[in-house]
Amino acid sequence: GDGDYADSISKILLTDESKSRHRALQKIIGENVKFESRRRQDVDLVLILALPEDARQLMPTLAFHHAADLTVYATHHAYQGPTESTRDRDLNRMYFSDIPWMLEPNAIARQIADLWPNRQRQSRLFALGADAFLLYPRLQQMQVFSATQVQGMTGLLHLDEQQRITANLTW
Repeated sequence: GDGDYADSISKILLTDESKSRHRALQKIIGENVKFESRRRQDVDLVLILALPEDARQLMPTLAFHHAADLTVYATHHAYQGPTESTRDRDLNRMYFSDIPWMLEPNAIARQIADLWPNRQRQSRLFALGADAFLLYPRLQQMQVFSATQVQGMTGLLHLDEQQRITANLTW
């Protein structure tokens, strides 16, 4: 969106209603009243579906509206990978799942980043290719021994009942 989520968050958390009650009370008693707005208390968590630029705006805005104590979950879209740690500090306390390649780059990931430095958007595809290379020699073993797992670049990989490779992501 436009990057300004203060009004939306205020309405969702009902801090705007808290401010309205304050104004109404001041009008009734005719004096200034010391006031601190409050958010609704029936919210357990926040789920963010946003790209990094928007996610970086949402976290401080939630804190401003007295929601810093809420658990915040996001999709992997909220994080682009290790780029600018000073900007990413606004993502602190946000939980999101992603592939190990993005969260804990290994030697192969660093080599590929050095060879193709402007290919951040394709990084997950490189991880998928690396997993294909790792899995090929283990496929027969995985078919025979259903408990076999391989730590891949896209997560902990295993073969399910439908003969599909599935990955458990890292949080």
